[in-house]
Amino acid sequence: MAKNITGAEDIRWDLGFLYSGLDDPRLDVDVATLVEMCIRFNATHKGRLRETLVAAILDYADISMLQNKVMLYLYLKQSTNVADAAIKSKIADVERILTHASG
Repeated sequence: MAKNITGAEDIRWDLGFLYSGLDDPRLDVDVATLVEMCIRFNATHKGRLRETLVAAILDYADISMLQNKVMLYLYLKQSTNVADAAIKSKIADVERILTHASG
């Protein structure tokens, strides 16, 4: 089978400033923090946006920023090897956890 040449064979993301790898405890801590933030957001703002709109927007911005950090790391990590089962599994786990936490 011929190898497809994409021009990105030598491209490597330096993602160490985010996490040291899929097993970095900070990644799991950030996911757990996101879950707590989502639960707190729902408890605080659900059905009360008239009174809490400004706080809800600020809270959502914090959630979005941390979620973007986590997911961008995972997607950029995956972009270097789309066949890596460990990365696919971690992405699926995190997406499942965050979907469940979002209610």
